[in-house]
Amino acid sequence: MLITQTNIEKKSLRESSDSVSDRFPFRTACTNIQDYPCHSFPWHWHEEAELLYVVEGKLMVKIPENELILSKGDIIFLPSNTLHSTQAVDDYPGVHMEYIFLPLFIGGFWNSILMQKYVLPLVQHDSKYIFIQNGAANSLQLQTLLTNIFSLAKDEPAHYEFHIHHQLEAVWILLFDEANSQANAGLINHANQDRLYKMLEFIQNHYGEEISLDDIAGAASISTRECNRCFKNSLHTTTMEYLSEYRIKQACTLLIGSGYSITEIGQSCGFSSASYFAKRFREMTGVTPKEYRAQKTDLYE
Repeated sequence: MLITQTNIEKKSLRESSDSVSDRFPFRTACTNIQDYPCHSFPWHWHEEAELLYVVEGKLMVKIPENELILSKGDIIFLPSNTLHSTQAVDDYPGVHMEYIFLPLFIGGFWNSILMQKYVLPLVQHDSKYIFIQNGAANSLQLQTLLTNIFSLAKDEPAHYEFHIHHQLEAVWILLFDEANSQANAGLINHANQDRLYKMLEFIQNHYGEEISLDDIAGAASISTRECNRCFKNSLHTTTMEYLSEYRIKQACTLLIGSGYSITEIGQSCGFSSASYFAKRFREMTGVTPKEYRAQKTDLYE
């Protein structure tokens, strides 16, 4: 089935899905960001390209050095290996369709003229994200194509694989034309991304331990000053604040999906005391860990 639930691999920042095969490297999903722990999806990356299409409410898409708010009808294209995260905007629902696929799905093979002329310019190392607002030229056509693709993946009518591939090629042609417009495209700083990959992966693998700013900076072989500059300029937060927020998000997941006590969860997520865990949790979510568990348990029962 091509409609899947995405997740982040435990030992890296790669987004993955067990349901996707190299035989047909495409998947899609329709989700509401409000349903995720802390109403956000963490920083991650994947080798596939990605399209996000907001169908209800608002959604914040974060890319290093940029934060974009998408409203209903807005679409954003993220090239391969782009570090990104998504987050709710206030109490708005953030219902969005996502389409994730390998560049080879469009280009066929690396030396083809399709790959060299039309695909690589949109996904190679110096590529750009493309933001298409609702009402802009080609936006209605893109919305129709993306809606059709999702329906094909959901219903799986006869020859649906061919139809998905054909319509995604039509999407790609429109994106290729949009990429030439500087008003709709933005450069991605891949040098900063490479450093962030290493530091964020270190945090993900060691957040339950006692780690310092020196430890995080060392993961990317840079100074603590450069580490803080990288986090501040790219993620709009300090290094240690990001670490604290990441720990809280992991705690949210455990509060919903495990039977561990609140004290055990705080300790496993790297908080030295139950009182400090409760204080930081309330600052970020507006409720105590106990209240959060009770609210979410009632919601999913």
